Amino acid sequence: MSIKSLLLTLSISVLPGFALALDKPTPDSVAQAMQGVADWQIEHFRDNFSSYERPHEIRDWTNGAFYVGLMKWVGMTADPRYIEWAKSVSEKAKWQLLSQTYHADDHTIGQMYIELYRHYGDKSMIQPTQAALDYVMSHPSDEPISIDDYRNFERWTWCDALFMAPPVWAKIAKITGDERYNKFMMSELKATTDHLFDEQEGLYYRDSNYLDRRVNDKKVFWSRGNGWVFAGLTLIMEEMKPESADYAYLMRIYKKMADKLVAIQTPQGHWAMSLVNAENFPTPETSGTSFFVYGLAWGVNRGILKDEKYTLALFKGWQAATSHLTKDGMLGYVQPIGAAPGQAWPDKTETYGSGAFLAAGSEVYRLVGGAMPATIPDSKKLKKAIKVADSKLDKELKIFNDPKRPKPYARFVPERQDDFAWENDLVAFRAYGPALRNGTENAGIDVWPKRVKYSIINKWYDLHVNKGISYHEDHGEGLDNYHVGASAGTGGTALWINGKREPLETFSRYSLQGLSDKSVTFTLTYKHTINGDAYREDKLVTLKMGSRLYAVESTFWKNGKIAQGLPVAIGVTTHDGKAKTTFDQANGWLATWEILDNFGLGTAILMAPKTIVETVSIFKGDQPDSSHALYIAHTDNRGKVKYFAGYGWQKAKEITSVESWQAYLTAFAQDPTNFQTKQNSH
Repeated sequence: MSIKSLLLTLSISVLPGFALALDKPTPDSVAQAMQGVADWQIEHFRDNFSSYERPHEIRDWTNGAFYVGLMKWVGMTADPRYIEWAKSVSEKAKWQLLSQTYHADDHTIGQMYIELYRHYGDKSMIQPTQAALDYVMSHPSDEPISIDDYRNFERWTWCDALFMAPPVWAKIAKITGDERYNKFMMSELKATTDHLFDEQEGLYYRDSNYLDRRVNDKKVFWSRGNGWVFAGLTLIMEEMKPESADYAYLMRIYKKMADKLVAIQTPQGHWAMSLVNAENFPTPETSGTSFFVYGLAWGVNRGILKDEKYTLALFKGWQAATSHLTKDGMLGYVQPIGAAPGQAWPDKTETYGSGAFLAAGSEVYRLVGGAMPATIPDSKKLKKAIKVADSKLDKELKIFNDPKRPKPYARFVPERQDDFAWENDLVAFRAYGPALRNGTENAGIDVWPKRVKYSIINKWYDLHVNKGISYHEDHGEGLDNYHVGASAGTGGTALWINGKREPLETFSRYSLQGLSDKSVTFTLTYKHTINGDAYREDKLVTLKMGSRLYAVESTFWKNGKIAQGLPVAIGVTTHDGKAKTTFDQANGWLATWEILDNFGLGTAILMAPKTIVETVSIFKGDQPDSSHALYIAHTDNRGKVKYFAGYGWQKAKEITSVESWQAYLTAFAQDPTNFQTKQNSH
């Protein structure tokens, strides 16, 4: 049966198992629905969604998914305003991925950058994205592939990730002709599939938390999670050679999912939020449904899915999705951000829902014979939409980019010998990286005494590296007058072997894992061989706004195995005995106070008193950087030690004496709010 005949049949018949007759979608109706959604979402680009307190960051995965659909729409229309707006958003994002080094979500926006590069041909548009992938590829994570208490997101440990990051890798591979990107991508994708794909059901579990979970004895396969995968597979395969083994691998999964999806579609046309449990999850949901329509139409258009059942299913799904469009172009019944089947409402939407709908429409339009470019009316609404979106975004960015805005911050600093620096409104620190591996520095942590609330890291490095203005002098904001050298600095760790500190050299790898208005989180990995044994430390660091102490959870390995009961020395340098040291083991802190350039500086370590095995004071007047105040702790059964470290500076005025510094530490030790966890969802 031809498409034309099939559409005529759909428009006048009630098909077996279908709740209603299907209207014949015309190219004009598809294009106009897409135009309405695109214009509405641009106008409401800076609205709050999913009950969040503020709009999504423009580089966030939520918007990244919208951009994927938007670029599909760009390819259909001759109106240049859409691509020009996408380009303006990218310019305001400075063509950067979001902050987390390895997290797939933060790579999603790279898909738009790459498509814009393909249009404009400006390599500067993709250079930051390619550099980010290069770092990941040359420093691969060896985290487990399973999520552990909503941690372990450096690899693609949740099925949604297969939409977020792999298409970026596949696109860069095709653009550069460098198969290393595909090789890395396929290795990680196969690890995810081996872990989460149910061969019997032909569907993906969202993550390891759902492998054994059941609702009324039914397996839990989240609709949007599988929608992410199904759409992601097509985005990857578009970049591959059809004759390749990798393409064949992905195609097998794609076809298996397609068959399952057609079999479990609801009579109403949507797919249930819990795919094999529609009776317990009857609420319509349009983001997953739209992704499934997109994926099925993609296959029909390319002659991959040839049976009429696929065409019937995708048209049915398209009708279901469009039935939840408002007159203004808002797509309703989009489930808010989550990680499992839940609720959706007719008056609630999300940016990724709009992206999924636009992607679906791009393939449905092609399927019904739509001509390129699409015939659409001149969008007077778009002019207003862009004006509204840009006005709100510019106001946000003016505040966000204000150099005097207090904020947490962290970054890798390759221009200054691979430092890694971090700060909040009160304190700043840095650790030493690979470029200093052969120097005197090792695992010590440097203190940057600052006396302003706003961020100084980028400014100081720029002045020092590019303009020859030294940050070792105070120009009104503070300075680096704290010597570390081969010492622990403030909070550096070392093994404690035969009564001697054995640091694990400079860090060899970094991973920025969280950066918000409230805190920054990252991991530094240290490795060193001592007496023939290979040791490793993963130092997970969190610094919150308003705190003078950064939190550390370090995990240690010995010869590739978790090191339990390993003696670890955590401490501060006493600068060859110049700093006065006080131990308060009852409250878990040790503190120093010294005078540097006429102002007092207090440094400290704080940890749970029960974890302190021994206190140690070392003074070696004839050996620079060897005098320390230390707490000795043993790693627990997971190879971990936990502590806090930080400083107070008299010139910054809030900590003005040794007494006020020690009072701060005692109060900090008694405050349980200093310990929190982080979760991830889509």
